[in-house]
Amino acid sequence: MKKAAFIDRDGTILSNDDFLLSLDDYDPVPRSFEGIRLLVDKGYYPVVITNQSGVARGYYDEIFVEQVREQLKKDFEEVGIYDFAHYYCPHHPEVGEFPYQRICDCRKPKPGMLQKAAKDHNLDLKNSILIGDSKVDYQVAVNFGVNFYLVGTGHGKETVKLANEEKNEFYRGYFETLYDVAESL
Repeated sequence: MKKAAFIDRDGTILSNDDFLLSLDDYDPVPRSFEGIRLLVDKGYYPVVITNQSGVARGYYDEIFVEQVREQLKKDFEEVGIYDFAHYYCPHHPEVGEFPYQRICDCRKPKPGMLQKAAKDHNLDLKNSILIGDSKVDYQVAVNFGVNFYLVGTGHGKETVKLANEEKNEFYRGYFETLYDVAESL
């Protein structure tokens, strides 16, 4: 079994913290891919998990989500990572049309993406972590029972107050960037 580093995409790996609408706006957080390389060197299998309600909202389609995944793949390969997983939820419970407008088990903070990744990749959840910038990232880590590392990129500075007030057993602290999390492990 492999331990995983579940990593949020927007606001954690990429500086785009809302909707990435064009590959021209694709903007990695400085040193994020180097941080993921450090995680791999420390034995973590990288799993990108991302809500992509822009599909349900009609901002872009699933082909665009796959194009972004392909760009991520290129950036992973530039730092010597050739094996990673990528899961996304295109749904929204209130907007859009069928099949995208619906309540699902994959939209964070529900743990469906993590459960699927665990099954698909034989992951050791007891020793896995989740790195993210938002309240839903924090909540999915708690709901799934994995240690959560909050980054200050994206919505992290807004989320830190909630995480500090709740003092949940899974909250492992606030770090400026994904790279800083990786360096601390």
